[in-house]
Amino acid sequence: MKSAWFQLVLTFFNKNSKFLLILLPAAIILLAFPLYYKSPFNLIQYCLDDNKEKQLHYGIFDDRNNGGNSVSEEIKKSDKIAFSYTLKNGLEYPFTGLTFYPINPEFIDLSGFDGIKLKLKAKEGRRLKLTIGTNIQNYSRNEDHNSFKNNQIIINSGKDFNEIKADFSDLETPEWWFTVNGKTENSIGKSDYSQVHYINISNCVSLPLGKVDQIEIEELTFNKSLIPFIVYSVVGSLVYYIFLFFIFRKKEKAVVPVQFTYEKTEVLNHFEKEEEAVFQYITFNYSNSELSILDVVNATGIYEQKVSSMIKRKTEMNFKQFLNSLRISEAKRLLKTSDLQISEIAYKVGYGNVSHFNRVFKESEKCSPNDFRKQDQKSTIS
Repeated sequence: MKSAWFQLVLTFFNKNSKFLLILLPAAIILLAFPLYYKSPFNLIQYCLDDNKEKQLHYGIFDDRNNGGNSVSEEIKKSDKIAFSYTLKNGLEYPFTGLTFYPINPEFIDLSGFDGIKLKLKAKEGRRLKLTIGTNIQNYSRNEDHNSFKNNQIIINSGKDFNEIKADFSDLETPEWWFTVNGKTENSIGKSDYSQVHYINISNCVSLPLGKVDQIEIEELTFNKSLIPFIVYSVVGSLVYYIFLFFIFRKKEKAVVPVQFTYEKTEVLNHFEKEEEAVFQYITFNYSNSELSILDVVNATGIYEQKVSSMIKRKTEMNFKQFLNSLRISEAKRLLKTSDLQISEIAYKVGYGNVSHFNRVFKESEKCSPNDFRKQDQKSTIS
C-alpha cells in the first residue's frame, strides 16, 4: 500500500515538475513572510483602549520640578491624546511635553520595527521634537533621566492634522547629551530599541515664551518596512527564474533570435539629477555652521525623508555623519597645507566652537588636530 502511494506521488511530481519549479519562489516567499512581518503598534490607540490591561502609560510633564515655571495640562479627548502648554521664564531652556513610559516590564520593546508614523497637529508650534530614550547597559539609571541615550528627530507640524513618516535611522543623539554624559558614539554603540525607557513628544523648539500652544496626537505607530522583503523577494525570484530559464532552454531546440537595429530613446534620470543637486548643495555649503537637513530640503525642493535616503544610499552615512566627514576632510587638508590656527580652521570648515571641533576630529582621527599637524610635519621632514 505504501509503495503504491509513493509511486503515485512520484508520478505526480514527474509530470508536474516544471509547474512546481515555477511555483517554488512563491511558496518560499509565503513561508518566509510571517517570519519577517511585524504587526504595526499604534501607541495612541493602545493607551486609549480601556479594554486592555495596559503595560504602558502616558503623562504630561513640564519643567516645574526642575525649577522652571512652564505649565502644561492634558485635554481629555476620546479618540486622541491632546495637551496644552505655555513656556515661561525660569530655566535657560524651558520644556514641556507628553511622555509614554512602561509600568511592567521595565522597558518598551520596539525591536524589529524600523519606521515611525505620526499624525498630529499643533495650534502654534511648527517644530516639535520626538525623543526615544534607550537603555545603556551598566550605565543608565532610573533616577537619572538623561542617563538613557537620547535619540531624537525634529518633526514639522501644522494647524491641520499632518502625517509624518520617519525611519529609526533618522533619529540622532544631540551633542549636548554626549557632553553631559561624557560619552561618545563609539563608546556606547548603537541604540538598543529592545529596551526603550521612554518616548516623548516635546514642545515646539522655537515657540516664544508666554504663547499658549495646543497639540493633538491622533496616531503614533511603529512599523516594519516591507520594502527590503519585497526587494529581496523580487531580486531572488528574478535570479531564480533566469537560472530556470537557461535550464529549460537547454532541453529545447535553440531558436535563432531575429536581429534588428533601432535608435535608442534617451531617458532622463530624474533621481540622479536630484541626487546631484543634494550633494552639490551640501558640498558647497558645508562650511556654514548652521547648515541643517532642512536647509537642503528648502534649497532643492526634495522632501526630507528622500534626502536622508539619498545620503544613506550613496555614503552609508546619515546627514550629520556625512557633513562631519566633509568638514574633517577639509580640516585635515588645511592642517597639512596652511599655518592657520586650529580655531581659524574650525570656523572655516563649519564648526561653531573649537571644543566641539576638537571632539569630533579626535573621534574621527584618533588624535587631536594639533597632534595631527605635528605628525604630518614630522613625516614631511623625514
